[in-house]
Amino acid sequence: MALNLGRGTASYRLSNFAIEDYGNIGNALSDGSSVPGVVSFEVEWSGVVERATTSDTSNQFSLSLVRTGASIHWSGISSLGSFASDAITKVNFAQIAHETNGIFFGG
Repeated sequence: MALNLGRGTASYRLSNFAIEDYGNIGNALSDGSSVPGVVSFEVEWSGVVERATTSDTSNQFSLSLVRTGASIHWSGISSLGSFASDAITKVNFAQIAHETNGIFFGG
């Protein structure tokens, strides 16, 4: 994970993460049979649309957030098959943020 709130950018990559492949949503929701699988994805946040901050000193909480766009590429494989996104998928609404609270609150 890389985050630069000032620039309004972030990235997150996960490779070969073990999952259970249930084959379909109904089977997954009923915790039916599954096979081992792996997924990988990359998410890139960029393109600042809006910034906001809030702070509550009595509850020792502060939040800075940036609304951006995002790009996602995703793939997965199991004995049931494989899937990869055709291209990088563009997302028009995404947010990155930094929160402090409790003993980490700086006022």
